[in-house]
Amino acid sequence: MSDENDKSIVVKNILKIAGFVLLVILVIAVLFVGGVFAVKVYKDEKETDMLQNEGYVNLVKAQDCKLNVITYGNEEGNHRIVALAGMGASEFPVAGRHMTDQLSDDNLIVYVDRPGYGLSDDTRKEMTTELIVENYRAALQNAEIEAPYILMPHSIAGAYASYWESKYPDEIEAVVFLDVTQLKDGNVFDDPESLAFDENKEKWKVVACHLGLHRLNVRGFWFPLPDPFDDNEQEIADALVVHHGETYAVLSEQANLNENCKTAWDSIVTNDIPKLYIDASYSTRTKEDFEETEKWMNAAKIKSGIPVPPVHRTDEELKEVVDRISNESQESFENTITPYMDKLGACEYEPIPGYHYIFEQKPDECAQAINEFLDKIGAKHPSTSKDDDKLPVLPEPDK
Repeated sequence: MSDENDKSIVVKNILKIAGFVLLVILVIAVLFVGGVFAVKVYKDEKETDMLQNEGYVNLVKAQDCKLNVITYGNEEGNHRIVALAGMGASEFPVAGRHMTDQLSDDNLIVYVDRPGYGLSDDTRKEMTTELIVENYRAALQNAEIEAPYILMPHSIAGAYASYWESKYPDEIEAVVFLDVTQLKDGNVFDDPESLAFDENKEKWKVVACHLGLHRLNVRGFWFPLPDPFDDNEQEIADALVVHHGETYAVLSEQANLNENCKTAWDSIVTNDIPKLYIDASYSTRTKEDFEETEKWMNAAKIKSGIPVPPVHRTDEELKEVVDRISNESQESFENTITPYMDKLGACEYEPIPGYHYIFEQKPDECAQAINEFLDKIGAKHPSTSKDDDKLPVLPEPDK
């Protein structure tokens, strides 16, 4: 009986010690998370002040949230160029400026966010093509930026621009597609199952970011800007990216990629609105194109801390690689890009071989192509006169 009592006492003592240890761990964890959250709140405030001073904050009411609408350049210029970010690219207002700075003397440059990007509000609403475009329109209206616009979408934003210029053609003067997602009849992305958004599995990422845990390893969270972006530009980009981190809106947009592309494709009405399609990803045709892009991408990887092992190719091996990429590019041009441009109508094709973020790699070439396109459109759109009857009337956003 004594042995049983001794065992019972030992078990109770072990449980007490285990309970005490777990309590200590819990207290430490709560203090740690609380400390991280306090740092996040402090840094959010400091970074917002910095962004405000740098001209990167202008929150305006959209549909049911506030979106950041950043403007600079010539307010009395020839055109209002509205830049639309690719998937999750909160840093676009910084990453695109080496290109748009070369457009700003004669034009007003506008970077408008989607929900969950940069300093813009997050939302639990489903990010459909329709909702995204209506948020864009309401934000621009409330920022008092009058239509018509020249839309300049990158990547997936090309789908939203295609929908916008087809549904509201009077609001759009022209469109510049920056290596956009190629719409087609059917799924654009081959593995729709990988886009499925399970809120129970993903919401912990959003919660962790709201607590500020992503700030513990910013470089593990996202890559730095490539050269020649300077330290000040990097600081601004970091502040835009880490303000939210993961958001419900961006995760919802990702889950809806195929459906949003289908909506955009089905909505296209062929028209004579001038369009320029800058193709980077599928315009490689020569060995020089391939080697230039590979060299640039390797430099970007090295700056990001990604090891780049040396590659030794024979002339024959290099030719095989280039031929394969060239053939894939030609196939994409013929089977996807050309039908997409034909359906849009009035679309010029401009190959600038390179990386998907071509405005980072070759901002000068992009700006030159865009400026030449703008020259063809004309020096000044009629709507820049003060004849309000010529301006399309936008609906009042939801209060």
